[in-house]
Order: sequence, then structure tokens, then C-alpha cells
Amino acid sequence: MIKRFFLSVVSASILLSVSCKKDDDTPTLKPPRDVTEVATENDASIVKYLKSHFYNYEAFQNPSSDFDYNVIIDTLAGTNANKTALFDQVTTLTLHVTDAQGKKVAHKMYYLPVQEGNGQKATVADSVFVAYKGFLLNGTVFDQNQNLSRNNWMDLIGNILNPRVSGGSIIGFREGVAQMKASADAPTVNDDGTFNVPNTYGIGLIFVPSGLAYFSQPSGRIPAYAPIAFEIKLIKTKQADHDKDGIPSIKEIEHESFGGIKFTDCDQNQIPDYLDPKKCK
Repeated sequence: MIKRFFLSVVSASILLSVSCKKDDDTPTLKPPRDVTEVATENDASIVKYLKSHFYNYEAFQNPSSDFDYNVIIDTLAGTNANKTALFDQVTTLTLHVTDAQGKKVAHKMYYLPVQEGNGQKATVADSVFVAYKGFLLNGTVFDQNQNLSRNNWMDLIGNILNPRVSGGSIIGFREGVAQMKASADAPTVNDDGTFNVPNTYGIGLIFVPSGLAYFSQPSGRIPAYAPIAFEIKLIKTKQADHDKDGIPSIKEIEHESFGGIKFTDCDQNQIPDYLDPKKCK
């Protein structure tokens, strides 16, 4: 589930991973790889993928009456050699994360708007109703929830004081969703609690380096240091008010242009403003 994607910042790379020697059962501490080196390698892998693949954009340009609005990615080869590459359709976002030495390292992620929603644009502090598929560049699907008939809401920013209750999303997913617009049209609810969703929602692809995801920590089918990608359908978005003080959470944080979030604490009581219903004087 996407809700397992806890907030991950590369500054946490000061944590050491454990490995064992073949001739010794004693665990040894293995420091994580250099953040800049991994970012460069990941970007080269992502760019190579984007230049060698395309998606079924023609089906979205002229959708048939029974079109399922699913993205299909294939290689630029054979009869598809002249299709437009993903690389020629993406927007580049440059975000920064902090390495173990306190140095900010630029990371590139790529966003491809497949279909623009006709409604509200999401923010990094929203609650969003999404369907998604997460996959590696080799095509391996590591996580998905594409059932549009279920109420799949998630909290993008989560609760930083209690991440086990609401961990939020990885940086790359959060920033990718914040590029999208949801549908302005309301889903209809069936008697069994499922939803019928109008096809006016936003659809996008994002390609994320490991520094904006899990970096040195393997997660399920995701290896350490692996770049990942998502197909996302943003059905609805709503401004969250985590502390229920009448002020949207997006107005109680500072979202920096390079992707960071500053959790302000106006009364310095160790509770960030977006989680603190007490108003500063």
C-alpha cells in the first residue's frame, strides 16, 4: 500500500546498514554510498529509460468509448520506433536533499502530465484520493492500488510526531502529486460502498531517483539505491487541517522551492504549527 511510504529524507543516510562477511557471522557496519554519486547514476538510468520508451499517448488523444485510461509503456523499437519518447514529454523538477555531511545535493525527478484534471491542483499537505502503480525501470511492479471503485485516500504529509499513525509519502511521490489537478466532478457512491469515478481526473507519470525515495534502505521489491516510477491517477484532493484549528495545513508549513518542508513552530513548544491547535499570540 502507498501508505507504507513513510517520509524519507536522505539526511537519514547517516544510518548504517548491516552486512556479514562470508567467513564470519559477526555483523559489520556498512556506510551508505555517496549521495551525489548515486544521484548521478540514478539520473543516467532514468534518462536512458525515458529516451528508449514511450506511452500510449495516441489513445489518450482520441479515447474510445471503452477506453480504460490506463497508461501503457513500451520500448521504442520496430513499428513503434517513430513514436514520441517519454523524454520529449516530461518536465524536470530539481529537488534537494541533505547528505550525512549536511551538504544539499540536487536530485532530478521527471513528471509527465498524461491527462490534466479539470479540478483543483493538489498541494504537498493535502489529503488525496489516488489510484496508482509503482514500478522499477525494469518493469517490476512493486506496489499498486488501481481500483477506482474504492475510497483510497492518503495523507501526503502525514504526522511527523507520530509517523506510525500517519507516515505520509516519500518526497518524490508527494512532489509529483502536487504537480497534478484532480477531478472537479464528484464520484457517485454505490449501495455497496464502491465508487463510480468520472474520467476527468488527472493522470501523470513520475520518475524518481532513490534519493527522493528509499535511498539505501530496500523496501519490498525495491532494491537499495534503485530509481522508481509511478503511474498516478488523482481522483480528488482536499486541503487537510491536521490540527483542526480552521487553518489549512499548507498555510502552517513552509514548502520550499527545492522540495523541502520547514515545519514552523511559532510558540516553540516542540509541536509544529500544523499539528498544534493553539494559536500564537
